[in-house]
Amino acid sequence: MVAASVQNDEAIQLIKQQCEVNGIQFKHVVTQSEAFGIHCAYSQFKNLGVDRWLAVLGARMWTQSPVAILDLGTAATCDIIVDNQHLGGWIAPGFQLMRSAVISNTSKVFANQMTPLNIGLGKDTPECVNLGGLAMLQGFFYSAKNLISSYASEYEIFLCGGDSVMLSELLADNVTMKPDLVLEGLSRFIPH
Repeated sequence: MVAASVQNDEAIQLIKQQCEVNGIQFKHVVTQSEAFGIHCAYSQFKNLGVDRWLAVLGARMWTQSPVAILDLGTAATCDIIVDNQHLGGWIAPGFQLMRSAVISNTSKVFANQMTPLNIGLGKDTPECVNLGGLAMLQGFFYSAKNLISSYASEYEIFLCGGDSVMLSELLADNVTMKPDLVLEGLSRFIPH
């Protein structure tokens, strides 16, 4: 069994104990300075979340081209790989956090739970909040696209995470939904 966790060391320890009791091999996967020929950009590599590291490792299973990985969940992250070098990335609030921050920190702004898929202009406060969040995610996407294109004329962008569907209108030949990148990266550690 292989396992990784960004925040729950207690759960990992419980799984490890159960594996030991039942005679099951166990591997706790953590971020490394290098794995499978891919080098981490962080000098303090242990500070890179293992979810981001696994997405990087998973992306290399699909392409050897320069690639930007946008993982859009609670946080919106971007990581860029050129050759076998992870160059670094970004972390920003995801759509739900952005929406929550706006409604929690302003007294007369409110929202609903609608998830916009197409950019437009809102005609009431909840719609404006939701479309503003989508505009921020699209800006994150276009910033990543501009940056990766400065490294190579041919590149790919992989979208994963629960809110990646919000950018589905931006799919193109070099922009692909890869919902399981983290798990695919984790699968590289399964003994064969």
